[in-house]
Amino acid sequence: MEEYSDLYLVTDVLLFTDFPELYMNTYGLDYCHYVSMPAFSFDAMLRKTMVELKLLGDYDMHLFVEAGIRG
Repeated sequence: MEEYSDLYLVTDVLLFTDFPELYMNTYGLDYCHYVSMPAFSFDAMLRKTMVELKLLGDYDMHLFVEAGIRG
C-alpha cells in the first residue's frame, strides 16, 4: 500500500505541474489555487459543463448527507 500511495502522490504532482499553460489556456483556471489534480479536475468539469452547485438550504438534507458521510 505504501508503494501505491507514493506512486499516486508522485503521479498527481507531476501531472499537476507539467502543463500549467495548458490548464490556464484550456480551462481558464490558475493551477496555483489548487492542492491536487482531483480538485482542479472537479472545478474544470464544473466550468466546462456550466453546472452551478447550490448550497443545501434544507437542514434535514444536510443531516442526511452528513449521516451518509459518517456511515
